[in-house]
Amino acid sequence: MKKIVLICLIAFTSISIFAKNNGENSKNKDVIVLNLWDIMVSDSDERVIKPAIEKWNASHPDIQVIRDSLDDASYKTKIKTAIAADEAPDLFFTWGGGFSEPFVNAGKVLNLDDYISDNLISRAKGGSLSYVTYNNSLYGLPYGMWVGVLYCNTELFEKYGVEIPETFSDLVNVSKVFRTEGIGALGVGAAEKWVGMFYHNILTQRTAGSDTVNAAWQVKQHLIPLILLRLQQNLRNL
Repeated sequence: MKKIVLICLIAFTSISIFAKNNGENSKNKDVIVLNLWDIMVSDSDERVIKPAIEKWNASHPDIQVIRDSLDDASYKTKIKTAIAADEAPDLFFTWGGGFSEPFVNAGKVLNLDDYISDNLISRAKGGSLSYVTYNNSLYGLPYGMWVGVLYCNTELFEKYGVEIPETFSDLVNVSKVFRTEGIGALGVGAAEKWVGMFYHNILTQRTAGSDTVNAAWQVKQHLIPLILLRLQQNLRNL
């Protein structure tokens, strides 16, 4: 069975390490072809990945990367189906944590421990490798990390005599003041549903607690309704 590379970061500086395990994709004995699947279909993503691939291919004529992109929702189905059928590409974008865990547990992904140097690992941002590490072994590299930012309208805080919240309790109390004045306390530009889920995910973690959230993965059919109920109770105060 061919081992493939789970990749959350298109790490072209390290791509040559995979080539010796994927020689079967060569069109001829002189050129190794690596097939890459990703979800980078937006203009902003294209400005990052397209030049990177072009630079790699120009610098490494013996190892060429061929890219295939698909929208997020369709891609999730496609990659699961391809891996189950042993038809996945050599390199592919995925989501860390629980989404990719079945791929790793099924032995469908290459363990990178023997390929990624300690120097590269030491340069990674703290926590960035956690969701591509399974059973203390590395199976992917991160493409990026999300950072949640809360902006405050200082004029409104000054007008209604409240302080910028420093704790969750402060946030709840400030929200009550604004709601009394008919002002929406929190807002998010959720043009896409997953953006709005950031609030949901963070508040679930903070209000239900890590133990409850982790347990939900084990018996989610029973505990998720309880988590949602507790979250709804807390959201009523915001």
